[in-house]
Amino acid sequence: MHERQSRVFALLAAALVAAPALAANFQLSADVPLRLVSGGFDVSAPDHAFMLDDGVRVTHQVTLPQIPTGANLDALDLREDDSILFSLDLSGMIGGAYAEDADAVSCRFGSCATVFDASVAGVPAGLDLDAIATRNGRLLLSFDKGFSHGVLGFIAANDVVEFDGAAFTSIAFNASAEGVPANANLDALSASSDGHLQLSFERTLTVSGVVAFDHDVIDFNPVTHSYVIARALGTENAAWWRADLDAIAGASVATADRTFRDGFE
Repeated sequence: MHERQSRVFALLAAALVAAPALAANFQLSADVPLRLVSGGFDVSAPDHAFMLDDGVRVTHQVTLPQIPTGANLDALDLREDDSILFSLDLSGMIGGAYAEDADAVSCRFGSCATVFDASVAGVPAGLDLDAIATRNGRLLLSFDKGFSHGVLGFIAANDVVEFDGAAFTSIAFNASAEGVPANANLDALSASSDGHLQLSFERTLTVSGVVAFDHDVIDFNPVTHSYVIARALGTENAAWWRADLDAIAGASVATADRTFRDGFE
């Protein structure tokens, strides 16, 4: 690892120790190019990159070489097996694999493969996969439009559905039952080890008394069915006010470190 990269992740490790419980560090992607200047860091990131966040500010950005020019990274998950799981807002070749905008691709050590084929799973044409996470080895997915499923019924654009590798098995987050307005599309998602979900929506909304903007991260507790703002990104940096947070991944220093080490820089 280069000396500069070692310093980056030493800072990230220190931030993890010092940060309050809800000031978690994430990997973030916006729907527009952003320049974020804070705390001595000056980061410019296109909409197809994701940004390394230390729990207080964005410190660096990562652009995957497999992503075609003109694409927006609109779903992201970094996994402990060294793979980066993502979806784009357009169809095309990604690292040698062809994927539609409702599909998910995994890249590991520079090798890419489609790991969720929407058409095979029965997702209607014309939908975009705009949020993804992994929990207990299964995918958690959300789409930009609702659709009817033969077993689960109607899956709304703000629902999260679980996929076991062969079929949709359950609605993991039932937005209407949890008080989310029907017109608020869920467009960014992460799952933490304590069972909580981190959510972001593409519009301002109020849910259970919590007001959240489209660039905020909301933490949902499935036990108490309660919400709290995990990150108010616009408050932290005014540049976020012009952007929608459209992809988020829970961050670990080890995973971020492997992202660089394995050639994705």
